[in-house]
Amino acid sequence: MDKRIRRLGIFLIILFVVLFLQLNNIQVLQASSLNNKPGNVLTASSTNNEPRGQIVSRNGTVLAKSIPASDQYNYLRVYPDGPLYADVTGFDSLIYGTSGIESSYNQYLVAQPNPIKSLSDIFSSQQKYVTDTVVLTISAKLQAEAAKALGSLEGAVVAIDPSTGAILAMYSNPTYNPNLLAMHNAAKVEAAWHTYQTDPNQPMLDRATSRAYPPGSTFKIVTTSAIFDHAPQIASQTFPYQTQITLPNTVNTLSNYAHESCGGPLAVLLAVSCDTAYAQIGMQLGAQSLYNEAYSFGFNQVPPLDIPGVAAAQFPKASSFARNIPGLAYSAIGQENVAATALQMALVGAGIANRGARSR
Repeated sequence: MDKRIRRLGIFLIILFVVLFLQLNNIQVLQASSLNNKPGNVLTASSTNNEPRGQIVSRNGTVLAKSIPASDQYNYLRVYPDGPLYADVTGFDSLIYGTSGIESSYNQYLVAQPNPIKSLSDIFSSQQKYVTDTVVLTISAKLQAEAAKALGSLEGAVVAIDPSTGAILAMYSNPTYNPNLLAMHNAAKVEAAWHTYQTDPNQPMLDRATSRAYPPGSTFKIVTTSAIFDHAPQIASQTFPYQTQITLPNTVNTLSNYAHESCGGPLAVLLAVSCDTAYAQIGMQLGAQSLYNEAYSFGFNQVPPLDIPGVAAAQFPKASSFARNIPGLAYSAIGQENVAATALQMALVGAGIANRGARSR
């Protein structure tokens, strides 16, 4: 009997220890992640009962703010020009949490207790809160121009200050309205979310930073730079005028756009974006030199942008071209398995404009 009681006692102690550890795990170790988890209604309710800091452009245009609400919450998050800045500001939703700048700078945007500065503050019966304002490098004027220039076309526009790396404009189309996700009506928010998520045009996809595409001829900037860094003798070559070339070890050909004929010195090749010549340049440079140059421009690395979901541009490893020299020819003109975001190619251009120094 004593032995059974002893075993039962040990078993109960083990259960107590496990319970103690799990409580500490939830209340201490996971407290922050659970508190900030999207869909945490208690946290969302708390944050909507206090004002949230503003998000403003570099010139002071308000992109996101909190206004008094006339429902069970005290404040409603609104975006005055919502669709224009949606991929930058993101949204603050009771149901779906936060995204964009709203997510990255959440700890600054949420209301914080006002620091005690006087004796009266100690005895005050009403807790006072303060918020911070997040100022972006985005120019309201350039953002509007970017949207106007893109019009109804699907794509993205990114403008960068080459000397500082500041993002002056970043617009993706099609876009969405974050105001519809910030409403306090759960049914309407869920309906808006469903509409956006099932739309084949993917309005919530940030085409400027989150999706990489073949950069095409814009990659010739990287290939040209590789010449001067790894094989400067190529810069003095004159390439014959051709409409197409035959790729090594194959019967396949690589042609210029619309089968146009082009050739000549490097300055002319870059100006007319001559595919046949740049394919030959890529093969002369070799896979390792072209990979190293792409990497120096930021390929195969995630750009240091302070919003979530930024994708890395991709350039294949040199070893992948060991038995695929034709693939190297296509990669030199931004095709094959080369992929880059609009942000990455803007960074490439900014690096050249900044005399070779890539801003971070």
